[in-house]
Amino acid sequence: MEKITKLQEDNINEYNYVMKVPLKHWALHAFKDYVKPNHVTNNISECFNVWIEQFRAQPALSILKGVRRKMMQRMAKRLKEGRNRASNIPHLVNKKLSERQDDWRFVSFLCASDKEFEVKDGVTFYIVNLDSKRCDYGLWELSGVPCKHTLAVLTGTRQQVENFIHPYLLKGAYIRTYNNIIHLIPDQSPWPNIQANLVLPPEKKRKPGMLKKNHKSAPDEPRKIKRSGGVKYSSCGA
Repeated sequence: MEKITKLQEDNINEYNYVMKVPLKHWALHAFKDYVKPNHVTNNISECFNVWIEQFRAQPALSILKGVRRKMMQRMAKRLKEGRNRASNIPHLVNKKLSERQDDWRFVSFLCASDKEFEVKDGVTFYIVNLDSKRCDYGLWELSGVPCKHTLAVLTGTRQQVENFIHPYLLKGAYIRTYNNIIHLIPDQSPWPNIQANLVLPPEKKRKPGMLKKNHKSAPDEPRKIKRSGGVKYSSCGA
């Protein structure tokens, strides 16, 4: 909210442009909680361009082959990692829990029953319900991972955190995600010759200048510092 307010103060035209887009497409709090996202990627196309940078200047068929091979390797690697992991909680989910555990020590709670609790965080109170797996804070429902208020309750009542993580985010779902493989394609040389009309590519119209391979940086991406190789003095020309 602070960044949106700052954007409104800095540039009202950009603020109006952003606010015309429905909140469910870019604001985390407006996401549907059944998908358990807890993440926003605004420059996904630029990330993909960087990922396929080594293929971008190649013909379309070569690009597709390169993408297939990269995806095939990635899925096989993650499937192996998932199967070899001893814990039922994947690495990224475990990382989120570790980050939130650093904060729960500063909250306290009162018991209304063995399933319902009142949690105090600073001057604000939140209701945590372990039966419905909901917290007034909203992060647990959205992300599928217990928030700091829920973690305080689970730790204080000596309950297993794993039982309160959404099934989408556990080891079984991770393995099912990468269990389907991308099958290999035989080399083109033994393919049978087929008599058909030759399909020519469209006429290439290239704009003047060199082909750009560098991706556009995101607004929050750190800039690269260019270093000069020497210093030139105007008085002596050195």
